[in-house]
Amino acid sequence: MRIIYFLPAVLWAITIVVLSILPSSEFDGFLLAMIPHADLVVHFILYSILTFLLCVAYLLVGRHNKATTLTFSFLSAFFLGTSTEILQFYLISTRTGSFSDIIANSLGAAAGIILGFQIKKLFPSRFS
Repeated sequence: MRIIYFLPAVLWAITIVVLSILPSSEFDGFLLAMIPHADLVVHFILYSILTFLLCVAYLLVGRHNKATTLTFSFLSAFFLGTSTEILQFYLISTRTGSFSDIIANSLGAAAGIILGFQIKKLFPSRFS
């Protein structure tokens, strides 16, 4: 039943995909929509949370070393972020995928890994 540890990350990934395919006009009323480049901050936050959840799940399962946890967590988020941007660019007429969003997603993923390993340091007995 250790697969349950991945449920928060899966649900968060689904949330990201849904937000990524909604028409951009759905977000026009939000305060962040009025701030230039605020979408990059949102991408960073979304993907840092995703990678944090993945990292914690891998650590809780306990079968993976640090390098494997880091690699799987980062690559999972990176591929999700890149594929949603490609999807937006080629298939969704109401959205535009961009390279800067991929960079923000990747930086957020790196931050999520750092946070995940900080949690491990704070609660070492929980992740052993």
